[in-house]
Order: sequence, then C-alpha cells, then structure tokens
Amino acid sequence: MDGDAIHSGYDGDGGLIEFGDGTPNRIDPPGPFPKLSGVERYRLSTRLLGQLERLAQARFFIQELTHTDFERWTEVDEQSGKLIMDPSNGLIGLESVDDILQPIAQSVFCSSAIEGEQIHRKSMDLAIIGKAHVPDNQGPELDERATAIHSIYRAYIWALSRPSPLEGGAVLTPEFIREVHRRMFSNTKGDQAGRYKTKDNKVRRLDGTVLAFMLPHQRVPELMEVLCDRINAQFLEAERHGSVSKLLSIAEFVSDYLGIHPFADGNGRTARLLCTYLLERAGYHFARFYTLDAVILERHLEYYRALLTGQRAFYTDKEDLTHWIEYFTDCVFVQWLRAYQYIKSRR
Repeated sequence: MDGDAIHSGYDGDGGLIEFGDGTPNRIDPPGPFPKLSGVERYRLSTRLLGQLERLAQARFFIQELTHTDFERWTEVDEQSGKLIMDPSNGLIGLESVDDILQPIAQSVFCSSAIEGEQIHRKSMDLAIIGKAHVPDNQGPELDERATAIHSIYRAYIWALSRPSPLEGGAVLTPEFIREVHRRMFSNTKGDQAGRYKTKDNKVRRLDGTVLAFMLPHQRVPELMEVLCDRINAQFLEAERHGSVSKLLSIAEFVSDYLGIHPFADGNGRTARLLCTYLLERAGYHFARFYTLDAVILERHLEYYRALLTGQRAFYTDKEDLTHWIEYFTDCVFVQWLRAYQYIKSRR
C-alpha cells in the first residue's frame, strides 16, 4: 500500500485476489477519530488473548541502542568491531555489529519486497556497510536501488535511535512521521518527501482495478494530529494504569495510518518502519533479532486482505478490525518465536 498500485493484487499464480464484495473502500469518515474505541473496534478470541499474555511475558530486557552506537557501527572500518554488553545487567550479548546491522537491512529488504520491489542482494550488502552507490559497471538501475535502500536503511537507524520519549514527552508526533518519510525518500521522491499529499490517492491492483479511495488530502493534517494524540494517550494510559495494551494500540495505529494514507507515495514502508519503532518503544525488542517485515512478507496477501477488510467501515460505528488485529498479533507472535530460537542458537 505504498502508492497508487499494489503488487499484491495478484496471487502467486497470476490470478486476481478479490477483497470483500468487489466494491472499493471509500475512506472519508464523518469525524477525525473512530466512533468506536478500544475493544469496541474488534473482538478478542481466546487464542489472541493467549498470544498477548505470552508476548507480555516475552519482552526482552535489552540495552536500548543509542544514536552514537549506530553512527559508529555504520562506519566501514568498524565492521569487525565487537558490541560488548554487561552480563551483570541480565542483557543478552551480541557477538558483532552485524547482529544489529543485518536485521535492519533485512527489514528494508522485506518491506520493499512486500511492495513488489525485488532488491539485488548486492544492493542490500552495500546498504549494510553504509555505501550509497555501486560500482559504475553494475548499471544505473542497481545504483538507483542502492541509493534508495541506503536512505531507508539510514532512516530506520535514525528513528530507532531517537531519545525516548520525544521532545515534549510524546511517543509519536506528526513532525516525527514527516521527518521519517523525508529521510526515507529524499533521494527518490523529490519534493514529495516529508510532505503530506496534495492530491487524493487510491489503492489499485496492477490491472487498474480500484480497491480503495483513500482519505481526501485536505483532511490529512487534522486526522494525523488526532492519530498521534491517540497513540500517545494510549501509551500513557498503559504505563499509568495497565488498562490498555500497547501492542493492540500499535495494531490500531498501523491500520488507521494506512487508511489515512498521508503521503502521495511510500505509505506502506513508512508504516512498517513506524510499527518497528513503536514496538521498540513498547518494550518488544524482537526486531533486534528477527524482523517483523520478514513474517509479513511470507503472508503479504493476507496482510492486504486484513487491512482492506478492516478499513471498509473506517472510523464508523460498523467498523470491525478483528481480522487485522488477529493477523498483526499473530505476526508479532511468530516474530518472537523466531527471535527466541535465534537467541537459543547463539548461546
């Protein structure tokens, strides 16, 4: 759901994937916030509640990464360095900087692949070592992709190493989101990078069939402000009283953000970066060992189905995010299982 067309409108055999009854979604709610709130927007099954409980117990206590660390690790001459973590703090040791760099690069690779972009392994390697260009004999297309990957990769590093909370005590702000988008796409989207859309957009299959008319562009600033205020309030409520699940709040945020579709292009990749950022802020540090984007890539057709199904009654009293909430929670649960297996294999 990056731009106007989605690669995933087709299944693996080239057949068209149908969403709902074939009528396009039209996202233009009566107000700037959902009519329903919290669990009114979805149903919680016994299986989902069990996954939430296990995930709440599984959060790893890992030293938060700092901006200085990332700047040092992305220098080529530091690739052989070691990250030493104090075992007396109960932290899980990582043997080399690649343990941090590879998952971030894998997030970039998988998030782009979800949008239907195939990235050459050599381009990804160049992003890992912090180079934005490839040798001249590799061709302009590979050079362009390497530049794009490098920008997105650096945006991940920048976002994940921001102070917590942000200035003013917020977890997320519209300014932060625009800056993330600017950093991700400044080399590929020109003056659109970091700027809200100025024309209405829609999601289509590659054959031109419209799946959804996204929020009118004039309404984006207000709804983005309200969306950020809501995720901040939900995180604060979770910390003060424990009556709100941060994980479910993040799931809601991703669906709502992609319904608003604030930028002309790059919305899907920005949403997944913000998702990783929010999970990190919520204490779900699994992305340091296994990326959520890799799990979503394996199930990317269901990803689009769940999102578009949940957005059919966007912010109305008929809204039902159950399919999306179950899909998202299950993906994070699988991410944790694979992160856990990875850690066990390294001990």
